[in-house]
This record gives sequence, C-alpha cells and structure tokens, in this order.
Amino acid sequence: MIKNRKTSWLELFYDLIFAVVFSRLTESLLEHQTLTGFINAILTFFWLIWG
Repeated sequence: MIKNRKTSWLELFYDLIFAVVFSRLTESLLEHQTLTGFINAILTFFWLIWG
C-alpha cells in the first residue's frame, strides 16, 4: 500500500472514459446480437485495454 498517494485528475478522467466506453460496448452488443457485433465489441474492448 502506498501512503499519502493522491489520485490525479487524469486518472479519474481515464476511469470515466473507460466506464462510458464499456457501457456503450455492452449496449451495442445487446442491440446487435450477431457474430459480427460480438467480434466488433471484442476488438473495440481490446483496443480500449491496450490504450
């Protein structure tokens, strides 16, 4: 555990972007329940994680 560590605004912003993109991916996957939609969601998710 790191003592006296504060969270930066950039880290909070990245967490917010991650949550929004993940939400949009799941919405899109629920709307397009096809193999192409699944592959698109998986590729976009891995692109997000890579970044």
